[in-house]
Amino acid sequence: MNKRIEPLWFLPLLAVFAAGLRGADDLVLPPASMSIPAVIDQAVEAGWKERGIKPASPADDHTWLRRVTLDLTGRIPTVPEVKAFTEDKSPNRREIHIDRLISSPAYVRHMAHELEWYLMREKSNSLLAYLNRAIGEKRGWDRIFRELMVANESDAATKGSSAYLKPKVRDLDRLTNDVSVAFFGVNVSCAQCHDHPLVQDWKQDHFYGLKSFFSRTFEVGEHLAEKEHGVVRFLPNKGKEKEAGFMFLTGTKIAMPGSSEATKDQQKAEAKKIEEWKKSKTQPPAPTHSARARLVELALSANDRDFFNKAMVNYLWYRMFGHGLVMPLDQMHSENPPSHPELLAWLARDFAAHQYDISRLIRGMVAS
Repeated sequence: MNKRIEPLWFLPLLAVFAAGLRGADDLVLPPASMSIPAVIDQAVEAGWKERGIKPASPADDHTWLRRVTLDLTGRIPTVPEVKAFTEDKSPNRREIHIDRLISSPAYVRHMAHELEWYLMREKSNSLLAYLNRAIGEKRGWDRIFRELMVANESDAATKGSSAYLKPKVRDLDRLTNDVSVAFFGVNVSCAQCHDHPLVQDWKQDHFYGLKSFFSRTFEVGEHLAEKEHGVVRFLPNKGKEKEAGFMFLTGTKIAMPGSSEATKDQQKAEAKKIEEWKKSKTQPPAPTHSARARLVELALSANDRDFFNKAMVNYLWYRMFGHGLVMPLDQMHSENPPSHPELLAWLARDFAAHQYDISRLIRGMVAS
């Protein structure tokens, strides 16, 4: 990391590091006007000082060029790239080269493959095609999240987006946890059969509350559809079976129309429609009230978006630096604080303030 130690905002952080984790509202964050590289450099420098760590020497130009090219394009630099970089004597040549790489088709392809693996852990040509378009068009991570959850295959811009949900829809427990891990940095699988035995944050209500948003989703041939009715019930450790309701990880609950069992007449009408859709092989119309769309609205709302904001920041930090600010990546909860709480909070706030621009965030990280 380059040294940028001008305004010493990080000094108050030393007391925070020494005191341990505090509530998010108590964190002392640097000004929003600061650049990502400056904030990273100063926060990491503060950590070194607090822990008495002597940093390694900065990488030389050739080592830096190889690393940044591998990170941003998945390949080593070409001979012309090495020549252009070494012949450039401008003081900001590293930043210039980073911008050149991020503007290249190789970066788009590499990031699409990275996100495909992050989301699926397997090959998916349809999803990869969608991600190539999304990254190439600089769509924000919030928009990508929305398009993957809504999964509208009738729109050319979102063609292939349903490839994320479709392989998982027959196993709603898996789907629930996969979405929670990828987009919120939280593994809630342990709260499926009982309240989490080690983490007080996660109860069965959280798992089944999140599952409720997917419980109306089903397959119709090659398409995804949503029912207008449906509820999730589960058996808690103690007591009788209960209805989950629609609840996010923060504990925020929402009311959804159709939160009752469908009548026999409604079930018959629904079954008839499904058969018609299967025969016609057409995309079923969107429901009047989409539970998955409501999940997106809730997860991105001002009071509940902290998980969404931090999960991608933490993942990209892990990809660029080899170790997340929170580890493991899917254990974001109050009993597993970040190594640098202020840094993660600032980066998450900045990420949201700049339309969830993945490339901007990556640029700031590699330029630090």
